[in-house]
Amino acid sequence: MTFGTDGWRGIIADDFTYESVRIATQGIAQYLTSRPNPSAIIGYDTRFASDLFAREVAQVLAANG
Repeated sequence: MTFGTDGWRGIIADDFTYESVRIATQGIAQYLTSRPNPSAIIGYDTRFASDLFAREVAQVLAANG
């Protein structure tokens, strides 16, 4: 994963995959659940499969409570 000043940069199906999204989201979930009253907002745009990646994020966060 490569992070720049504007966030995570990558090519879909190369370094931006469902698995890498799940790994990154799990790290975020662990941080959030260590805080009182954790919450998150999941957004997506019109890029290819953006809604599917957002769904993966939602599933990982939900699995973490």
